[in-house]
Amino acid sequence: MLSKAPSIRGHEIIVKRFEQNEGNLDNLPENYIIKGDDYYANYRTGDVEWSEIAKKENPLVEKYIPRVGELVTASAVGRKEPDMFYLALAKYSYRSSDLDGASYSTECSILFVRTNKKQLSRFVYRVTAKVHPYDYDYSLKWCKMWESKGVKINHKQALAALAGRCGYGVSYKVEVKEYKKRVSETAYFNHKKREQRIKLATPMWVSRYDLNALRAQTARMNKEAGYVKYHLDHKYPIHLVCDGKYSRTKDGWKKGKHIGCGLNAPHNLEHILVNENLRKSNRSVT
Repeated sequence: MLSKAPSIRGHEIIVKRFEQNEGNLDNLPENYIIKGDDYYANYRTGDVEWSEIAKKENPLVEKYIPRVGELVTASAVGRKEPDMFYLALAKYSYRSSDLDGASYSTECSILFVRTNKKQLSRFVYRVTAKVHPYDYDYSLKWCKMWESKGVKINHKQALAALAGRCGYGVSYKVEVKEYKKRVSETAYFNHKKREQRIKLATPMWVSRYDLNALRAQTARMNKEAGYVKYHLDHKYPIHLVCDGKYSRTKDGWKKGKHIGCGLNAPHNLEHILVNENLRKSNRSVT
């Protein structure tokens, strides 16, 4: 069974040959590639084998086989091409079964083509801890005891610190969700450039826990507001430029020249309104 992308204009002949050969096609042009994938799920036992192509993009993401019309990275299809994406043009399914309503399995071949389209991915990690009821009750009593003395303690942090003290132990489950967004080529490379600047501006001594706590606080504040009201801003920008003034360089006087770099550290981060952050841009406000 063949399924096609919403638009295959310019690739009709290749897709037709792909269908006639039942997913097997030799002597393809260099910008095309065919990859096999499989998915299996047993609804009684809970066993699931996720897409191998998706695992190559991020091993922690549990995803179904790429759908036609989706973009995947070049590394996911086995090609070393940085910042390049491949579009799933067509998918030929060999087997699709539902045995006694308990399991589902499908095996397919997917035809990909190199494209100039770009995509940004955002991964959201959720960690769930499973503890013994005794540990949970003990942590609640421990928090209430300190609150009666005027010390406020976060229950989740106390639970993480106390879990397993009585020998029951704690187990963790990590769930990862991926959010994809199609962007222009300019926006894609601007995003990559900013990620690189943030990486270079983050000292080794900075606690990743503190940075993630600030990001989580921003998300909570925006959720309470009901819309994106706050940004987590660098007080001293990580790519500081002149405020419309001219600065002297070895090549002469230039306007808006890069003149400094702030740190990506908790002491250089603050929550400000979105419109204030956009107005400030890469300028330092003193």
